[in-house]
Amino acid sequence: MDVYAGIFLTLLGAAFYYLSLDLTDEAAVFPRIVLWTFMILSVGMAVQGYLKFKKTGEAKNPLAFEGLRVPLLVFLFITVYVVAMGIIGFCLATAAFVPGVALFYKNKKPLHILGATACLIGLIYLLFVVQLKLVLP
Repeated sequence: MDVYAGIFLTLLGAAFYYLSLDLTDEAAVFPRIVLWTFMILSVGMAVQGYLKFKKTGEAKNPLAFEGLRVPLLVFLFITVYVVAMGIIGFCLATAAFVPGVALFYKNKKPLHILGATACLIGLIYLLFVVQLKLVLP
């Protein structure tokens, strides 16, 4: 699985690097540094996955449902969050999303959940509404 993911991510990085060729030299510096780092780490992941496979000789089925259950559920949570944000607004949707994800990952400490939710909403409000003068959905 790591070999396929590493190859895919390397190709994805190369595609984005190709898109960065249209940028001016000044604007392309940071994206190209990030993309080169991304591609080097992706190649490393592919090599590490290959060496691990060669050492153990066993290959797990990467598309087994048990391995995809949690990522698919988190994707579903994020999809519902994005739809809810358009309907009830950022603050209410985030106030439901953060505790929901925390409880999904079995974090049962209400003070931690409340603190993380309040800090996230507060920081995003300060950054986007107060500083940047943007309107949240």
